[in-house]
Amino acid sequence: MLFSVVLVLITFLLYVKYKQSYWNRRGLYQFKPEYFFGNSRQELLGRRSLFLLFRDGYEKAKVLKEKHYGIYFFWEPVYVPTDPGIIKHIMIKDFRHFHGHGWFSHPNDRLSRNLFSLEGDPWRLLRTKLTPTFTSGKMKMMFDTLMAKTEGLERCIDEHVARQQPVDIKDCAARFATDVITSSAFGIETDALTNDENEFRRYGKTMFRRSILYMLLFNTVPSWILGPMGFKFAPTDLDRFFSQTVLDTIQYREKNNVSRKDFMHLLLQLKNGNAGTESSAKSSKTLTDDEIIAQCFGFFVAGFETSSTTITFALLELAGNRDIQARLRKEIVEGLEQNDGVITYEAMMGMKYLDMVVNGKCP
Repeated sequence: MLFSVVLVLITFLLYVKYKQSYWNRRGLYQFKPEYFFGNSRQELLGRRSLFLLFRDGYEKAKVLKEKHYGIYFFWEPVYVPTDPGIIKHIMIKDFRHFHGHGWFSHPNDRLSRNLFSLEGDPWRLLRTKLTPTFTSGKMKMMFDTLMAKTEGLERCIDEHVARQQPVDIKDCAARFATDVITSSAFGIETDALTNDENEFRRYGKTMFRRSILYMLLFNTVPSWILGPMGFKFAPTDLDRFFSQTVLDTIQYREKNNVSRKDFMHLLLQLKNGNAGTESSAKSSKTLTDDEIIAQCFGFFVAGFETSSTTITFALLELAGNRDIQARLRKEIVEGLEQNDGVITYEAMMGMKYLDMVVNGKCP
């Protein structure tokens, strides 16, 4: 028995060592990995942002004049291109070979069947179904729904100003993003800006608080093994809450013939085959309830942290660069004056400097 345990342990140690030489064996420069954790121990343990890992790697690669390099998540190899030519080739010419993100997805786990997690033919089919919902015209349709939530943000800031209290911008932006997403995606009116116990806010946080065991399995074991074992993309309580919430919304809208300018309305149009586009009329272009649940979940997760983080860093940079802040404010004020004090979709699209600020391209 002891011999067997020792043999398994030695085999595992050698296996990890071999896997962490993957890029060296292919002649690609790799940053020296830490045994077991690879190059991402702090990130996998949630002690450091994953984006800093790639930023630091990019800067080192530039100094070393490497056009691409390899790192490891545990012992799984990750390829990182830094040369614009290579990136363009991958994203355009070789797009058909790189259509997945390597995330967990399995038919037994409906939340994992979102567009971001799927790969292969299921991804292609779903992408064909959803493409008509992301046109500029459809986004414009949802603009008023989004703008309605800014009133709550203004009240939140005004209350802090009146009390002469500092504002936790990251927390405030995250609450605002939660209200915007739940309204524009599901047509559900929440009040996360004033209620930190809001269910969407609370469950959203759990999605990003995962154990080291989860991260290990997620990054090293294939979906076809994890799925039958009962592994889930999201925690069970979040899965149950989210699925039931979306199903209730679908049933309520279909029963009462509710129409609203939001993402859910577009998905229901696809479900019923009346999205108003030629592609939606073709066979196999309708959505099932499970597919709608998965896409709503993907929409929620994709916007939960990304939007609030972008807002936070943008405001931080504006606070430290008063000249840019003044120029941006001038553009916004002029845009409001030209539209009788109302922020419209057209006015927003015309604010070129605002676009530069958000995308980090200020001169």
